[in-house]
Amino acid sequence: MSLRQQLAFAGIGWLSGILGVAIVGFVIMPAVLGTAASLAAPESPILLALVVMLCTPAALAGGFVGGRLTQEGGLGGQLIMAALIGLFLTIPVSCISFWYLGW
Repeated sequence: MSLRQQLAFAGIGWLSGILGVAIVGFVIMPAVLGTAASLAAPESPILLALVVMLCTPAALAGGFVGGRLTQEGGLGGQLIMAALIGLFLTIPVSCISFWYLGW
């Protein structure tokens, strides 16, 4: 597997992880806490950027590992697994980060 493919799988994992961060931040955490989340508050973009930075290593690692898991399934299977593992590793980190930062 070439370096380019490994970086592509890590990027797919990161992309799905950041999508998961957005879903957790704007849908799940407001539903659990009972408050509306918006980017109107002055500290909200900073907190969101901090959570994205905290979740980036988990998403990249998940994409890399997910791309390596299913080499027999072909490129489509590898991309799907990279996205899923990146998402699965990012969700707990984002939930904990949003909870502790008081989103």
